Amino acid sequence: MLFAILNEKNICIGYSGKGNQGDIEYPGFTDLKWNGTEWINPKSLSEYKYDRVLQVKSEAAQRISDLDWQLERVNERKAIGKNTQSDVDVVLYKRESIRIASDEAEARLNALTTIEEVKAFNW
Repeated sequence: MLFAILNEKNICIGYSGKGNQGDIEYPGFTDLKWNGTEWINPKSLSEYKYDRVLQVKSEAAQRISDLDWQLERVNERKAIGKNTQSDVDVVLYKRESIRIASDEAEARLNALTTIEEVKAFNW
């Protein structure tokens, strides 16, 4: 049985225990695979980037969706004369700023040159 080795932030940094190969202890990513002789990382840098770009897009979509209620409220208030188009524009600009930040994050992400940098990337 393998046990995860966690750092002080509760992030898996490796495994320890007994496996088919006997006693095992290795540091590294949780997606390492045993190929019969050694632990290997089966994913390429471009695959890591692709996966992380999808996460950025998903996070951006969620952030935009989280503003739906504000847009609905400001449009309802505009319909009864309590808000103006500029009030609607404020919410629309918030949503657009998320899109811009997402695009910039993807560009920064695609400029990274190592798997470790991609794994550590935050936006």
